[in-house]
Amino acid sequence: MAPRLSIWIATLRPKTLPLAILPIAIGSSLAHVEQHFQWPIFILSTLTALLLQILANLANDYGDSVKGTDNVHRIGPARAMQTGVVSTKGMKLAIALAIALTGVCGGLLIYLALPQWSSRLLFVALGGLATLAALAYTMGKRPYGYAGFGDLAVFVFFGLVGVIGSYYLHTGFIERTVVLPAIGYGLSCVTVLNINNIRDIDNDKACGKMTLAAQLGLGKAKCYHALLLLGSALCYGVFFGLYLSNNWRLVIGALMVLIVVSHGKNVVCRHTSQQFVPLLANSVRVCIVTSTLFIAPVLLSPWS
Repeated sequence: MAPRLSIWIATLRPKTLPLAILPIAIGSSLAHVEQHFQWPIFILSTLTALLLQILANLANDYGDSVKGTDNVHRIGPARAMQTGVVSTKGMKLAIALAIALTGVCGGLLIYLALPQWSSRLLFVALGGLATLAALAYTMGKRPYGYAGFGDLAVFVFFGLVGVIGSYYLHTGFIERTVVLPAIGYGLSCVTVLNINNIRDIDNDKACGKMTLAAQLGLGKAKCYHALLLLGSALCYGVFFGLYLSNNWRLVIGALMVLIVVSHGKNVVCRHTSQQFVPLLANSVRVCIVTSTLFIAPVLLSPWS
């Protein structure tokens, strides 16, 4: 693989991309139960979500580099603009391309999925807000990620919009069954951001990037992390209890608890930012595994 291509692939942060696919998979699995699943909608929803995540990753690289937050003191992998391997102009072009591709893919999705203009306009607005959120996290004069609102944005767009929105695109309606999984997945995704922010807490504070973790401090950020894990597990568990009738729900629930407790223990036992470096990949895996453990019984178990 050519060195420049490998640099751009790394800049896209492929390890984060499953987090964009999973809310679509959760919403689509629930739509499948309602016998409204459509492959074209699933594929286009997935592509749009991936492009939005790529856009967010590129914008994050650009914004943190321009503001000096990505520097030699930062813990974690060096970023493309930080090291100079990608120029400011090159990153701006990549961001513009990502915006264009997201618009085309999202526009086609809305046109195919939604026959009513009122619904189309609503999703155009949601798409615009999602694009703006991807850019404004670290870019602009007042990036909301620097004021501690990144966690809320992740919860809203990965959880509520991602899961409920994809469900609606398949079905054309919203059922109460989709709410708990949306909240559960949103909280799970916030744990990934929280670990990232705990890892960077010292450098972020020095650079004026006051993430929620930076505002809370290490000790309270770990307690916050435990609450996120508990909330996510409770949402999935209550869903299983309310809507699934197969005994496998008990096995799946027990597995989820073991995974969440193990991850939570790893978080609590660490006391310096450097020690959180390996936990970032672990938090992504926990999010992937718990989401998969949710989807499997939804598709395979009888509903009560």
